[in-house]
Order: sequence, then structure tokens, then C-alpha cells
Amino acid sequence: AIVVQTTTGSIPYQIICSKSGYTPLTLATTVTVISVTATISAKPTCISGGGSSKISWSVLPVSQIQAGSCTLSGPGLSSNPLSVSPDGSPPNGSPQTATVPNAKSTYTISCTTTGGSMVTKSTAVDVRSCWTEF
Repeated sequence: AIVVQTTTGSIPYQIICSKSGYTPLTLATTVTVISVTATISAKPTCISGGGSSKISWSVLPVSQIQAGSCTLSGPGLSSNPLSVSPDGSPPNGSPQTATVPNAKSTYTISCTTTGGSMVTKSTAVDVRSCWTEF
């Protein structure tokens, strides 16, 4: 078994097979590990009951996301779950306004990478008295 790196980047590997009296056989390959990052934010994160918040997200690099695999979920979204375009065109990264119910709410972006793993990120919007300084 060969252990391949799991950190982001490219690394070449070589296997050399040899036997006395024969020309050695060399096999080479390069393994590239790409890290997919999902981000999500809500502004504001503190609202009064029945208020709204803008939910923004992005998934990079979009070339490493399976087409049509991303969803944005959470209560009060205009479309739930929301399909996210992996080619970078809207709605990827565009804010969606969520009308938040009278409870703390979690919003999550989930995507499947081209390698078959899942990448997710969540953010919360709290419903409570929000104090402002005068």
C-alpha cells in the first residue's frame, strides 16, 4: 500500500521494479490534492422576531464541485433548498434574504466534490433583543 498525502498540492510518485538481467520498469504519476472551501455568512446575525437576514455563500474552487450538487438550506429562504451554480454564476455567492422565524436558525451550504466527498459550512441567526449603542 502507498500512502498518499492529504494536504493540498501536487506530489510526484514513482515505482521502480527491477529484476536481475532485465531492464528496470519505472511507473510514475502525480497526485494532486485540491482543498474545496465553503463559506457562508448572515448579516445581521442578531435580529428581532420575524425580521430578515441576508445569507451569502461561496464554494471554491468551483471546478472541483459536482454540477448541481450544492444546496443552501435553512428556514425562511425564498427557495429552499436552493441549487447553487458551480460555474460561479449567480446565485453562487449572491445573497438570499431569509425571513427568520421566532427562533435561532441555522443556514447551511452543502456540496459534493468531484472526488465524491461532502463539504458543508453553517452559520446561525439568533432571534433576541439586539442592543445598539447610542
